Amino acid sequence: MREIPKEKRTLANWASSCLQILHAINIEYSRNPCVKGRFIEFIRVDDAGLYVSHSFVKIRDCYYLSFALLFSKSDSARTNHPLMAGSRFDHNYTIYRQFEQELGLTRVNPKWPKGIWSFAVWRKNTMDDLRVGLTLPEIHLYPHYRMMLAKGKKRLISLFRRAAQILGKGELSGDISLDEFSDIMKCNPNKIIKTRNEAIALDAGKIAVGGDCHYELNPFSGTFFCDDVSFDSIIFNNWDVFYLEKSRIEDIILIVESL
Repeated sequence: MREIPKEKRTLANWASSCLQILHAINIEYSRNPCVKGRFIEFIRVDDAGLYVSHSFVKIRDCYYLSFALLFSKSDSARTNHPLMAGSRFDHNYTIYRQFEQELGLTRVNPKWPKGIWSFAVWRKNTMDDLRVGLTLPEIHLYPHYRMMLAKGKKRLISLFRRAAQILGKGELSGDISLDEFSDIMKCNPNKIIKTRNEAIALDAGKIAVGGDCHYELNPFSGTFFCDDVSFDSIIFNNWDVFYLEKSRIEDIILIVESL
């Protein structure tokens, strides 16, 4: 790849250079047109219909890389939600931390892959480093997240079928009230309010696996039991994300069933 002069190291040239690298990995990658501004995302559709995502967020002069599997390619203000597994646009949870916390590896572990790329300022050798850095998540993180989702697909199907019940109820707004939601779903609003912090801490991978989950990405943060959070609480407290995909919820169920 031809080296980009320093004065031309723009966001647009970063995107085109990374896409060229990703095309060497899988020609199906393309830039997600739903994502704008300082966020860049490249996606492809895998055999099950999941979006495989390499995402960057630029903060000042530094680019941060994350990897995820998505049920939705819509632009969301959230870096964590029930329609994804992994990390997306999160400068606090980049590839390095994903390898540590998701795969349980450390740099002293002989299985730690050489060439992990998490974040950097664009320098002379950055694109050379990214040739390996963009390959490693495909090799290690992709099968890990696929396995998580497949093992817990019965739980995910139940969640998305519950979401489909309300998303199919006529003309709903993107800012549905708790009273309206509780009335339609015949659920206890107090339990939904009580478990809000837990519900917004969950992504599809955590929901699929169940058990103890952390409130934050820090492994030393407090934990809660995933199964204590009702599907209604997960749906209401992540309503903005589910609402964006109201027309696709049945397709998402089919994707999960195929895992």
